[in-house]
Amino acid sequence: MNLNMFIAHSNKFMMLTKWFSEFLKSRGLNPIVMELTPNAGRVWSVAEKENHLLSLCETALVIATPDERQDNSWVPRLDVSFEIGRLKETKKAIILKELTVKLPRSLEPVFIPFILREPNRCLKDLDEELVSIFGDKVSTKTPFKKRSPRFGRNPTFSLEGKNLSPENSVEIEQEIERLFMSKPKTEQISIVKNIVESLNEKDEEKRWIAARLIEEIVDYDSRLVPMDAIIRMSQDHSFSVRSSAAVCLYKFSNVSPGTVPLDLVVKLASPREDWYVFNPARAALKTLAHRNFSALRVLIKLASSKKTEIAEDYARDLLEVIKNDPEVVQVDSLKKLATHESKRVREYSKEMTRLIKDQSTVVSNLIRYSPF
Repeated sequence: MNLNMFIAHSNKFMMLTKWFSEFLKSRGLNPIVMELTPNAGRVWSVAEKENHLLSLCETALVIATPDERQDNSWVPRLDVSFEIGRLKETKKAIILKELTVKLPRSLEPVFIPFILREPNRCLKDLDEELVSIFGDKVSTKTPFKKRSPRFGRNPTFSLEGKNLSPENSVEIEQEIERLFMSKPKTEQISIVKNIVESLNEKDEEKRWIAARLIEEIVDYDSRLVPMDAIIRMSQDHSFSVRSSAAVCLYKFSNVSPGTVPLDLVVKLASPREDWYVFNPARAALKTLAHRNFSALRVLIKLASSKKTEIAEDYARDLLEVIKNDPEVVQVDSLKKLATHESKRVREYSKEMTRLIKDQSTVVSNLIRYSPF
């Protein structure tokens, strides 16, 4: 049994994932978090990287956090639920489930419960599970003293007297509901204006909270959020704030594609950006490609880039778009890809051509790409 342990997690609670990773390290294990693992110079898809890292591990830790609302219940993001089903067939896995989370009935895994405000209270049970798997390879004698993440206990920002933390999606969503549900449009606009003004704060975490609130407002009513605010967020030196800008652009691309500045999406979708920025921006670009010919043309141009890394990345994205809707583009538009110096781009081009000529794919009226 090797000491590598794959961590399946939500990107909304990354601080919590890092904290549990530090705990595993203190026990002599090697936690593997895909987003925190360097690419080692390889150009691969998210699925390829994930499969490679999973192959290095015999064990896994699944952290099920309250990421989304579904039928008035909190559920983890779909990828986490998928990983639970996948891992229980192939790996020795430990499931950590936040108390408010509801898992699919079909899974029904045995889990260790924890609460967001005091995740340290589950560490004794986690230690026992680790010993049951690794035996004396893990060391549980040294107390783990690293402070747990802040989810409201240590306020960093106050909006109408409410203490919030940027990674606490539950509190942020509830706060937006509380602020907006019973107020007239004029008051809602005033609240948004105050939140947007908070993007000028010097404190990075305060700007991040403002950006997270804006993300939630876009879900509530995208018409309340001025695009100027998203542009300001995209220029912030903090990748967390830029990530929120990219997520907002992705949401706008689904509900109001005509309002999305294409040049801004392309800028944030750059491979030079942080993973948490370029991934939702690329999801936005792929979404727009189905609705906006200019976005499709940009995607084809990027997939034809002379820079191999860029071409391979975006050719894979273009292939995904064509898989969802083979009628979106004509074969003649892919000539540069078919003769590209990259073998991988040429292979993608062949698959695109086959899909376009076959056109047997069932197209959904609403195509959703995952921002993370």
